[in-house]
Amino acid sequence: MATNILVQNIFQVMPPTSPASVRIDFKIIGFLPDIVQIYASGVSGGIGSLVEHVDMSPPENTYNESIELPSGTAFLIHLCPRNKGGDGQLDDQMNGMPWEAACNVVPFTTQSPPDPQPRPKPPTPSIGSIEPRQATLHDPGRIDVHWSGSPQFDLYHFMWSELPHGWSTVEVNSGGSTGVWTAAPAIAGRTYSFKVQGCISRTIGLDDCSLFCDPSNFVMPPNTNSLREFLHLSAVRLDPGIRSLGAAIYGAGFRVMMHL
Repeated sequence: MATNILVQNIFQVMPPTSPASVRIDFKIIGFLPDIVQIYASGVSGGIGSLVEHVDMSPPENTYNESIELPSGTAFLIHLCPRNKGGDGQLDDQMNGMPWEAACNVVPFTTQSPPDPQPRPKPPTPSIGSIEPRQATLHDPGRIDVHWSGSPQFDLYHFMWSELPHGWSTVEVNSGGSTGVWTAAPAIAGRTYSFKVQGCISRTIGLDDCSLFCDPSNFVMPPNTNSLREFLHLSAVRLDPGIRSLGAAIYGAGFRVMMHL
């Protein structure tokens, strides 16, 4: 049986402190590993930094661990089971795959202690336009989301979701009063939701970030039914004939090729 980690609870010990004290309750499903490593990264992705490792105590499979993280920050917390080889070094695989693939990733945002003189939040940016881009022979369907904000922000946090699934987040360091992000792949007929937050960087202390704007929902429109228009969007000429594209492209049928 494969080794998996079930996060039963994760919470910050109150009242908030700096650094934040975070408790994680988790359970091992399947074979017990030698250790569980806990990493923390920014929401933009990556495995992040190792903050703790937990030695397993067979046959116990339920554990409670406390870690310290910077306060007022959004994290992706990775709980990664690891086994040791005969030389005592950690194996680079888990469950027959790279060990990173076995990690359970949980988003968590730490709270900050109350600011004795809190600054007002900057005005919330707004999404101005949502532009679908049809799938072509070369690229999947995508959606360009444009927004604007005032005052001039140093960076933006953009979030998107294919409903009813959860949110994905990216940090956009474009700065200025406008921004754009392309969400891909976007599949015809499915509903997507978008929201954005603007932040002003501070040399000392936390960044000043606005609230997220209200989510904007958008249904990806269907692809064109016109073969000629589809090939034009794909920058392909029809003159040599459709067979010139090769069986690997049209062999499954026109509807599959045109993402219909």
